[in-house]
Amino acid sequence: MEGDHAGVCVLCFGCCGAAGAITSNNRILTDKGVRVRLAPLPSLGFTAQESPFPRGELMVNSPNQFLGYLGSPKATADSLDAEGFYR
Repeated sequence: MEGDHAGVCVLCFGCCGAAGAITSNNRILTDKGVRVRLAPLPSLGFTAQESPFPRGELMVNSPNQFLGYLGSPKATADSLDAEGFYR
């Protein structure tokens, strides 16, 4: 699930300090440069291909997110994927 998610409702999300504001009135702020991706969570049986409501781990990339953990490249690598999406 990637692309235009302006109408997607996000009911809960944590780590706002690391990813910055990504929603307003439970809607993803795609007009503010926020990009999202839904990654599968096999341990819970969630896939992005479920219909009509895909489930998974919401990964975020936004202009306001943190760049990484100071002095801890492993923690940064565990938190950000190769394209800079925060898990």
